[in-house]
Amino acid sequence: MNLTEIGNHFKRIYERKNLVHYPSLNHHIMFLLSQSHRLTKAFRKHAEDKDILGENLARMVARILAIVNHGWDLPFTESMCKKFPEGECSSCHAFECICEDEERAEYVFHKPSNEQPFWNLHDHQKNLDRVFGKTNSDKGGVLYCLHRLDDEIKELNEIAIGHDHLDSSVSDIEDAYTSELADILAWTIAVAVQLNIDLEHYVREVYENGCPECKHVPCDCKRFRVVNSAIVMANTQLA
Repeated sequence: MNLTEIGNHFKRIYERKNLVHYPSLNHHIMFLLSQSHRLTKAFRKHAEDKDILGENLARMVARILAIVNHGWDLPFTESMCKKFPEGECSSCHAFECICEDEERAEYVFHKPSNEQPFWNLHDHQKNLDRVFGKTNSDKGGVLYCLHRLDDEIKELNEIAIGHDHLDSSVSDIEDAYTSELADILAWTIAVAVQLNIDLEHYVREVYENGCPECKHVPCDCKRFRVVNSAIVMANTQLA
């Protein structure tokens, strides 16, 4: 499945549940952050267990796409293709990225190839491995990628809080969300690359037949988690 198809699959599974239990964007962002922390904890405790790590990475993808599907029509696939084009870094334009974190140039977006919008997760993972895999490994490998993933989710939350776009148009705000979500998926894939885990395989294994807990489409789980303290904190910042 390509990214649009995966997003639609998750929408069929979780849209109803999310509307009831996670009605606000802040719920989804905090839920995503909590899963990022679970992924880091899983790596520290089960670094050699690819099944545990693969399942946690698949859950990251589900939570990213829950935000993409949160009541709007974000051009997410287009953003992924523009920010992470086939065969080069959109910042330094090298086949193997040579960017330094502190000196990264502005992205220069190119029109994606005709094939890239139809890529599945495995295709995106191969591309990100070729362009960024060695660079990320040299900078610290899995822990570096986990740290960057966490930072990107916090940047997404800053957009949601609203401090940076008080004078922005709706289109500008949507573009900001889409760009950050693309970064979050890219860093999730980057973690999978460093762990040598096929993310496409685990997304299919965990979610292909519906919700992994109740086994239904749509999800009919009777229990759910909300990160109450984090949501209260985010809502306080919004007030």
